[in-house]
Amino acid sequence: MTDTTNHTDDSKDQIAESIDYEVTFDDDPDTAIPAEHTEITEISETPDMSDNDTSAQAASRLDHEMEAEKRDVRESVFKSYPLYSFQNVTLVERKSGTAVLDGVNFECQAGRAYAILVPDDNPLMHTMLLSVMCGITLPSSGHVLSKSTSFAEMAPAEIRGYRLGLVMPQFPIRADLTAEQNLLYAMDASNRNFLNTKSVIARDLLKKVGFGTSDSAVTSNGTKAGKLPPLEMMRVSVARAISRDPEIVIADEPCATLSGEDSDTMIKLLKAQTHGHNKSRAVIVVTEDPQVARKVGNVIKL
Repeated sequence: MTDTTNHTDDSKDQIAESIDYEVTFDDDPDTAIPAEHTEITEISETPDMSDNDTSAQAASRLDHEMEAEKRDVRESVFKSYPLYSFQNVTLVERKSGTAVLDGVNFECQAGRAYAILVPDDNPLMHTMLLSVMCGITLPSSGHVLSKSTSFAEMAPAEIRGYRLGLVMPQFPIRADLTAEQNLLYAMDASNRNFLNTKSVIARDLLKKVGFGTSDSAVTSNGTKAGKLPPLEMMRVSVARAISRDPEIVIADEPCATLSGEDSDTMIKLLKAQTHGHNKSRAVIVVTEDPQVARKVGNVIKL
């Protein structure tokens, strides 16, 4: 089971011996992998939302949830759903019968930042946790929920096109595009409707994440992302993640390429995303670094 209490010290539990495991990534972002399979697909930040049926289903589901929430408020002022949660999630590797995730439980509320501290000697757990969190792999048992709706009831494109914003090394920003072009690329792929022109939104988001404040010459509009300093690249990654106005932001080892003050700046930037333009979000940082977890706060230790 998972310890969901907050931790403030650097101590880590003794971890069982890691499992030898080879993970391959598929290029198809719209395929959710049943739990009995042993391979996972690439966690795509820009799912194909060209299917009008998927978009309509997502919009209908969101409307339904809004009505359900209004009804819940009328029925009981005390009842509320966590924005994101694991309910007794277990993931069993088929060939060995090993439980990579074993009865994991946690809840994440809107307007808060959380750190999930994973063992540094179990890369399989780290990888599969992210895959389940992002709706790529379905658990063997239990549920991953966005509010009251299970990921098992949603299309993968809906999960990553509407629900989640991802900051992960599995899909770095495109080096051949500028910062603004990276955001426009993500917004176009989401197939969402925006109240303002996308270019205006992109520039506003880059300003909000502090892009270009440290070195305006290096981060000029014409600079390709591949030539940006590490911190500026991460700012673009955060702006891209929130460009579709998601409810949940998941960041995997966001400080891995940063050090010192840049690492602290990145953590503060992520925590600031708990409050968006018109909504409160849950921000979840997955890390093997106890210091990063402690700075994020609300530590969930696996």
